[in-house]
Amino acid sequence: MISIDSAQRRARLAIRHRLAPSARSTDPVDIARSMVVLHATDPATVFLSVGARGIDLTPADMEKALYADRTLLRLLAMRRTMFIAPTELLPVLQASTCDALAHKQRRAYGRYLEQAGIDDVDTWLREVEAETHAALLARGAATGAQLGKDVPRLQTKIDTAPGKSYSKPTSITTWVLVILGAEGRIVRGRPNGGWASSQYTWSPAETWLPQGFTPMSADEARTELVRRWLYAFGPAPVTDLKWWTGWTLGDVRKALAPLDIAEVDLDGTPGIILADDLTPCPLYPSDAADE
Repeated sequence: MISIDSAQRRARLAIRHRLAPSARSTDPVDIARSMVVLHATDPATVFLSVGARGIDLTPADMEKALYADRTLLRLLAMRRTMFIAPTELLPVLQASTCDALAHKQRRAYGRYLEQAGIDDVDTWLREVEAETHAALLARGAATGAQLGKDVPRLQTKIDTAPGKSYSKPTSITTWVLVILGAEGRIVRGRPNGGWASSQYTWSPAETWLPQGFTPMSADEARTELVRRWLYAFGPAPVTDLKWWTGWTLGDVRKALAPLDIAEVDLDGTPGIILADDLTPCPLYPSDAADE
């Protein structure tokens, strides 16, 4: 078994994550590709991530890629976490992760609606989703508050913790938008309060990305996602990949099966790497180690 030590792993990450000066980029999309996706739970994080890996990039450059060129897109994906992804990766994320997320969220919200006494919850919720999507198509873009005025049932308030001291009934607007977003039917557009705001406007996918994309099978998409992750983050323990995807260990192993994988020793810990990616990186490139 080949051994890959911590120094080699750091060297790989310095280059592939574009932290080394020689690897930095002038293109936000190129930077996002190098990380597979960019973590974006806090709206400011992605701008800092790009700034750390870019050459003379500003928030305006990132906003251009997101809202003018639309080569990047903000979405919920792995572990129900917000990311910014290259638009070309959407078929992979949709089939590997987002479809299952939409199903899971619809079931979770449906239980609360059922407990609140709403009959035939699945039909009721899908009707509200269809009305919301239609209202958004009519407006072109809207906030959740604006859609709540167009679709009265979005203002339905549900108490998710009845009888508890911390209970506070909340409208279902966010629930419906999360489901529609996870299904790829609507997208988060430009935030209302500037680049660091989390108050987004929403747009129909049909108008935001009129070219659409060709669907993939879930199995094919999961294999492609783990292949990209292994190139960006490998070598790594399988448990790291399991955590990042949020899948079961069985799902991770199934996704890995079609790939040509090599097992390696990571300073005493078993790890995996793409079999065609075993060539070492220079340990400390002369212009790369600004640690």
